[in-house]
Amino acid sequence: MSEQPRYLGDNLQRPTVAQFPSGSMFHLFSTPVYAGRCANVDAIQKELDVSYKKNTFQYKESFGMTHKLSDTEFRGNIIDTDDLKELESAIHFHLSNYLQGICFHETKSYVPNIQYEINQSWFAKFGHRDYAHLHNHGNQDIAGVYYYKASSSDSLKEANTCWGNQPEGNMYLSSPASKSEVSFVFSHYAYKQSVLAEVGKIVLFPAYLDHGVTTNETETDRVSLAFNITFAKEGL
Repeated sequence: MSEQPRYLGDNLQRPTVAQFPSGSMFHLFSTPVYAGRCANVDAIQKELDVSYKKNTFQYKESFGMTHKLSDTEFRGNIIDTDDLKELESAIHFHLSNYLQGICFHETKSYVPNIQYEINQSWFAKFGHRDYAHLHNHGNQDIAGVYYYKASSSDSLKEANTCWGNQPEGNMYLSSPASKSEVSFVFSHYAYKQSVLAEVGKIVLFPAYLDHGVTTNETETDRVSLAFNITFAKEGL
């Protein structure tokens, strides 16, 4: 069961930013990015401890010496093979929130039997000076990440935000409206946004969205579990 969101705008079809006596400003084509904290984080961490220890990590040759992966071909699904039930349950819960937030069930109510699956998942390990180049998972529907080894919640409490920079590296999201960065008028719009990495945090975003990871400047490994979700559109 998902939680009920509170919409701050008009609605997703007509998101009003500002109203004037003679007109209205609409902010169209926004990118839905979700960040949440898993309630069952202790149970997730325990099962990931077992999975992490039995996996081996290596650099993907075509990427260069950027960061190590548990699956360099992205053909496996570690959530399934290592029976990570607690993490899977958390992903389903937060995915339900995500779909509620984009009104997916309302706009797709005419499609019977919409099915989805977590079809790929892997560990990504970032040691000293490791990073990830800008890329996307464009042949999927939704991409996600769970932070297994990162900053603790206590160290981020004062920040009270999902966004910012850390010395151990951050995932950054690149705006689909990339030309905004070269426009004088729209240059104040953020064209890159960094996500604070925190143990127990889960982030969901469209798989087409370009993203990367900044360089880990510390001696401490930062480890995440990335996953992809696809939907089967039965009845279309």
